[in-house]
Order: sequence, then structure tokens, then C-alpha cells
Amino acid sequence: MEYVENQTQIDDGLSEKQAVKEELIRRISQLKSKRDNISKQNKRLEELTEAWIHRYNQVTLQKEMQIDQYDQLIQKKASLEERILKLSEIDVLSDVVYISHRGYYATVNGLRLAMCTSPPMVNHTGNSTAESEQNVPWHEINAAIGMLALLVQTFQIKLQIIHRSKFLLIPRGSTTKISSRQSNQQWDLFYQPSTFQFFARRNWNTSINILGFCILEVAQEMKSRSSTFSLPFPIETSSNFDGNRLGDIKVAGIEIAYNGDNPAKWTKCMRYMAVNLKIIQAAILDLD
Repeated sequence: MEYVENQTQIDDGLSEKQAVKEELIRRISQLKSKRDNISKQNKRLEELTEAWIHRYNQVTLQKEMQIDQYDQLIQKKASLEERILKLSEIDVLSDVVYISHRGYYATVNGLRLAMCTSPPMVNHTGNSTAESEQNVPWHEINAAIGMLALLVQTFQIKLQIIHRSKFLLIPRGSTTKISSRQSNQQWDLFYQPSTFQFFARRNWNTSINILGFCILEVAQEMKSRSSTFSLPFPIETSSNFDGNRLGDIKVAGIEIAYNGDNPAKWTKCMRYMAVNLKIIQAAILDLD
């Protein structure tokens, strides 16, 4: 009987120990699971920390680059402001385009606005001779007229009539063009001798007549602003240059177009035109 009781006690003790063991194994398993989770979290935290540090370094580098760019822009702005200040001291009307003369012909910034360098000679019979040589190259004439177009466009801007003009001047030096605001048609304000000289000259004459009309528009605007303003050599037009009707311009009775028969006469017309532009130039400067 006593044996049975002892055995029972032993069995109970073993059961309790087994239960404790199982509980300890369960807790150890939980701790391992928590440890694994903590390890994963630590690894994720390290990855996030590295990513944050990398991003921080990138932002810092970008900030430094932007500061450098900002400093460069500040320096560039200061340089541009200095250039603008110097440019503002330049008188576009008198310093950029300088009209003068050299004997018989007019010059624009030293470029000869002429086809001959001397007036026609008269022989003992009273007739003109052919001594007035056409010795001014076309590229120089084209460049001179291109400078005149730039000057006229400057007049239009100063008088704020550039958008009211029927034509748009496109200054490009010796390859200047003129465009119609109504039809967008363009003409070359330069002449290049070729095998098709008739058509090339007709195109050039059309454009130089339009240039003369633009000068007339400027002169009329000046007249509306000052009753005392007048041109020494009147500019006349045969039409209002409406639509496809592009008339002829005359300066002091001489056609501004050149037909190839009298270079001395055209040179005189350009001299008259240059004088007119010089008068307009001075009058606009007085307005300021």
C-alpha cells in the first residue's frame, strides 16, 4: 500500500516536471521567435538608416551644387547688369549707325551708299560721259542699305509705330529682308547679280521702294508730332502701298529704284535719302 502511494507521488512529480519542462520549451520558443523578430527589425532599421544617410548625403551634395550655381548666377547677373549699364550709355541712333558722306556719295558706318564715286562728267558738247564708273561692289551697297533698315527700325521703335507700319523690316546686315504684315510676303533688300538679273533687280527695287515707304511713315509721324519738322528732300509716293499695290518712291523727284541706266542719279538719290535720315535722327534725339 505504501509502495503504491510512493509510486503515485513519483508519477505526480514527474508529471509536474514534464509540465514545467514543456512550459520552459514553449517560453524558449517564444523568446527565439521574439529574438528573430527583433533581429529582423534591427536589420531593417540598419537598412533604413543607411538609406537615410545616403539620401542625406545626396541632398547635402545637391544643396552645395545649388549654392554654387546660385553664386555663379549672382556673378553672371552682376556681369550682365554691368554690360547693360555700359550699353545704356550707347546712343543707338547716333553711335551705332553713323551717317556721313565722302565726296559725292553718302556713307553709313563707312559703307558706301553709292554705285559710283564721282558725278558724271560733261564734255564740250554738254552731254554726260560714262566716266562715272560703277565701281562700288554690291555686297558693300547691300550692307549699307541693311544698316539703313536697322536705323529705320530703330526709328519705328523709338516712335512706337513699329506695329502700325504696313511692313516689317528684318535687319540682317547685307542680307536684310522686308515682309508684308498683311500677306507675309517677303522681299530681299539686297541685290545679287545673276543670270536672271531682270527678276533679281525687280525684287530688289520692290524692297527698296518699301524701305522708302517705311521712311515716309516715320517722317509723317514726326510731322504729326512737330509742326516745324520737314525733310530737306521731300519723299513722294505714287500709291499708299495697300495690298498688292506697291508704288514707286521718289526723293526730291528722283526714283529710289535703280533701273541700271544711270548710277550717278541713283547715287544722288541715296545721298538725299541719307540726309533725310540724318535730319530724322536729329529730330528724334530732340524728342528725348
